[in-house]
Amino acid sequence: MESQKIDALRFLGNPQQCVLPLYQRPYSWERGVECKILFDNLYYIGNAENRANWYLGAIVCQDTGGNLANPKFVLIDGQQRITTLTILICSMTEYLRKHPKTKLDEVKNWDSMLKTYVVNSEAEGEKWYRLLLNNEDKEDLKELIYKVSKGEDIPKYKGKSNIFKNYHWFKRNLNKNNIHSIYEGLKKLEMILISLDEKDVAQNIFETLNSTGRSLTMVDKIRNYLLMGVLSQKEAEELYNYYWRPMELSFENNYINGKNHVDYFIRYYLMMKLMKPVTNNSVYDKFRMVSDNFENATLCIKELNEFSEYYLNLFGNLNKYPEFKKEFQDFTALKMRVFSPFLMKVCQKYSNGHFTQEEASKIFNLSIGYYLRKSLCGWTASSANDLPLKLLRVIENGGGYSDIVGVVVNLKSNDRLVSDALLKELFVSDFKIYTKNHFVLSHLINFNKKANIDTSDLNVICLFKDVEDEYANKIGNLTLEGIDLCMDIEAETNEEFIDKRTDKLTELILRVWEYPTL
Repeated sequence: MESQKIDALRFLGNPQQCVLPLYQRPYSWERGVECKILFDNLYYIGNAENRANWYLGAIVCQDTGGNLANPKFVLIDGQQRITTLTILICSMTEYLRKHPKTKLDEVKNWDSMLKTYVVNSEAEGEKWYRLLLNNEDKEDLKELIYKVSKGEDIPKYKGKSNIFKNYHWFKRNLNKNNIHSIYEGLKKLEMILISLDEKDVAQNIFETLNSTGRSLTMVDKIRNYLLMGVLSQKEAEELYNYYWRPMELSFENNYINGKNHVDYFIRYYLMMKLMKPVTNNSVYDKFRMVSDNFENATLCIKELNEFSEYYLNLFGNLNKYPEFKKEFQDFTALKMRVFSPFLMKVCQKYSNGHFTQEEASKIFNLSIGYYLRKSLCGWTASSANDLPLKLLRVIENGGGYSDIVGVVVNLKSNDRLVSDALLKELFVSDFKIYTKNHFVLSHLINFNKKANIDTSDLNVICLFKDVEDEYANKIGNLTLEGIDLCMDIEAETNEEFIDKRTDKLTELILRVWEYPTL
């Protein structure tokens, strides 16, 4: 490993090519945030006579060959800054094209600006570009540079990329009053260039840097830990393309309750592996511990990919297990993520033939019944946090459904399974504010039906509005619009009707989500 202080423009001006590994995160700097900070700082230091330089941070490159005339590097850290500087210089190039009388010291014209800092004028094909990004960003930056070189119109927006947006932001803000100051600011930029050889562990160096810009997410760190510096570039790209990127896309295309659940999944995956709780703040450290137990990164990434499919079947829109469609829909509706470590392992054991379809279905429904019974009594879901890990240990030791039931029915204190008698006693009276009342009423309506009634568009309504508050929101006063459920009741008053119907619906709940027997 070697390090040296270097001017940013000198780095950009070298006849070289920097490429990004496929597994690096997308370009994410935004026009009104990081771009504005950079622009304002350049203007300030460009005008500050007492400031000879400004430190931009560390840039980490790993030599991958090329030749003396055109060396090639993998840009390990610094892509956000180098990309933004390239975009800024493209906008300055366009300004010089439209204002040919503007001179920036040694830069003779727009063509000189572009060939000095952005392209290798003597090269062809992709070697013409001094910076090659990855994934969706790659083609956008290439298009931007090519169109600037030809004087063609630049799209204002294109897909999710910030490249065109940031270009136009810089272009709008450059003018005759500031372009000289911006260029003077660029000349004062300094970086620490860290050059790695093949023996250097890039990830370790990467984690010790305190570079400017957006912090890496937990998933960014995990991806880089697995793929950076521990494999050859070719192997890393293959793993990324065949396993990691498809997993990321699956989570992006299967939002759960409006969120990307990849963070949740990795945390629950670690809980499954370690069989103990994992806090959000400890995910990265725990992941390193777990991944280091694999023989190599390939096996770890393949297992992550496998369990991500189980998770997205359980709680997302994947439908590779149509035989469990109803149970998986219930998991999603009840937001039973706390059971993920256990349920993912059940899916794996079912896929491997350890559980039959009937056994797996009974395990899934037992989990739903346990969770729902506690919820109907107003007990917080946190009291169920320990159970999935207990059940996980049971099946990891070869246990089956009867062993799981044995654990569940013998739980004590707040962890215990709510009995029929306790449910009748503690069942929440204010059922209208229970967030899953539509879920419960729908299941009661369709209990033992050969063909389910679609209730997804039906609203929860009150049967009687002119009753006391203690009766208004009991389950006996609620139904789904247009549906008759347990209405064959004789009563002299509305309140008596509600009480009797509440009792009938409670009995039906006990049948739908039965108390398990050994």
